[in-house]
Amino acid sequence: PGPEEMTIWLRASAPVPVVIEYGTDPALRGASRSEPVMPSADDEFVVKPHLRGLLPSTRYYYRILLAGAPDRYLEPRSPFSFTTTPPLGVRGKYRIACGSCARIQVHPDQPIWSAVERWSPDLFLWMGDNVYIDALEPDIMADMYQWQRSVRELQPLIRSVPQLAIWDDHDYALDDSDRTNPVKAEALAAFTRYWANPAYGLVDAPGVFFKQSYGDVDIFMLDGRW
Repeated sequence: PGPEEMTIWLRASAPVPVVIEYGTDPALRGASRSEPVMPSADDEFVVKPHLRGLLPSTRYYYRILLAGAPDRYLEPRSPFSFTTTPPLGVRGKYRIACGSCARIQVHPDQPIWSAVERWSPDLFLWMGDNVYIDALEPDIMADMYQWQRSVRELQPLIRSVPQLAIWDDHDYALDDSDRTNPVKAEALAAFTRYWANPAYGLVDAPGVFFKQSYGDVDIFMLDGRW
């Protein structure tokens, strides 16, 4: 939402309370903790812990606690990190990466993410066809998002660099889908569950379009499908 707050999207590995422990010390001495969030099967165990009281342009370290203990399935066991955004309106040099068409069915290994990570972008924009659902069933939509998030090369980038996204036809439903898509409401529900955008369309105009500022850079992400 801004340089003082951050929401972390994650899918829990167990139906137990999820807490994010975070601070500026790599050893997390004196760290803050988010309010506990309970995963639910109704949301496919996706939870959105909210971090508050952050300083702008500052590196933070964090780890995920399940029922009060570090998640034993996560490696490395050391904390992950992220850098908060600069104050709004502040001029600076920012590195924004973007990409699309991550077709995991054809490319289960995606070394491009390791190359992107080496450039240390401040922000990554997904431009559509982020997953290839190509189906009308909500269960398949969820499976595709979860499969893409499991890509080994993607995980370091998605844990440390803010991600914003729009969709194109393949993550909207079927190839070349438009406003007549019969499951666009279901596609939007899946999209909002798995992408941490600041907004999704407007109250009277659904979709995935939004605007976001990073320092003095204004970003307008469009929806060409709904």
